[in-house]
Amino acid sequence: MNSSYYTYVPEERTAPVGIVDLLKEFHASRKEDQQIENLPPQIEAMNTHFTDLIRAKENRELSEEDFILKWEKYVKSKFPMNQQIVSKVIFVTLASLFQGDDLSRLLVAGTKTDTMNHIALELLDLQLEKWAEMESDPKKVFELLFLSQTNGNPIESVLFPKWVPR
Repeated sequence: MNSSYYTYVPEERTAPVGIVDLLKEFHASRKEDQQIENLPPQIEAMNTHFTDLIRAKENRELSEEDFILKWEKYVKSKFPMNQQIVSKVIFVTLASLFQGDDLSRLLVAGTKTDTMNHIALELLDLQLEKWAEMESDPKKVFELLFLSQTNGNPIESVLFPKWVPR
């Protein structure tokens, strides 16, 4: 890249300070509550790795998909026995990075790739829980899941069963 045309100064981002409080909002079981209480030192250690991955993504050394897959692999190595905590940590940290509707767009796109489908569907479940807690408008959720772009038949989408209001 020619620096005379483009000067990039990445901003430093870190994991949100209140990540433990955010994780507690998921109404975890007693065992998970105890594990979440022990997260602060682990989150602090993970913060450096997360910041390095963000920097690599912003420097275009990693695609968003590779960024998420590397973050998932790292978080799984820290919590090998509890996939629910892994998903929650990944969701909360990604939500801090991809603001607004960007996270849902990224996850919906991820459901269409073989490499990211598994994690994207898990994280969309958590996103749908948050939307339900916030009492989000079902029409808006329908649009955010891109169900209107299924050639006139949203039922064919793998995401349709997730959207159906409970």
